[in-house]
Amino acid sequence: MKKATVALLMVLLIASFGLFADDLVDETFHPGPPTILTDCLAVKTLIPSISWMWIAPCFAQGQGPTLENNWDCGPHCTQYYVTGPGEQNVGKCLYVLSNNRGGYRVNMKAKALKCDWLGFNTYINYRATCGDASVETNNDPFVDAADPVEIFANLHMLQMTCNPIGINVNPWEYMLAASGFYTGVIFFTFIAC
Repeated sequence: MKKATVALLMVLLIASFGLFADDLVDETFHPGPPTILTDCLAVKTLIPSISWMWIAPCFAQGQGPTLENNWDCGPHCTQYYVTGPGEQNVGKCLYVLSNNRGGYRVNMKAKALKCDWLGFNTYINYRATCGDASVETNNDPFVDAADPVEIFANLHMLQMTCNPIGINVNPWEYMLAASGFYTGVIFFTFIAC
């Protein structure tokens, strides 16, 4: 009978352990829905605005300037010497390189060829052209072109443009001019929008 009693106690012990086993397990270890962890790596960059404008020799079609055959891209003044009246073979172009998202415009103004001799000024006027701009000089003051050289409302990528510069010197004023050294200027202004 001892054996039967021990067997009965064992059965009761095993049965009661199964009934109360749930109370012995910590709830945090119960498997539930899968836990999802996330993290990220933000990838960022800053593309600086590029706004370059310079005057340089005109290249043949398809042979535009590169940064390898770059010229001084800082502020400077290129010279051209007029050798006679009428249409000039300037051979210079205005290059603009920009990636400004808001776009840009390039304005032009010009001042006549002027010779100052002992306080007495003489002038040779000319017509200057570049892109969509055209201006006729009128002696001493700067004259603004009515239209900009070029204007772009917005850009979606780096862009380079090239516009030949034209000069047509007033033939009568050139042929009737008094001797002396004459200087004029065509001035271009880049404005980021």
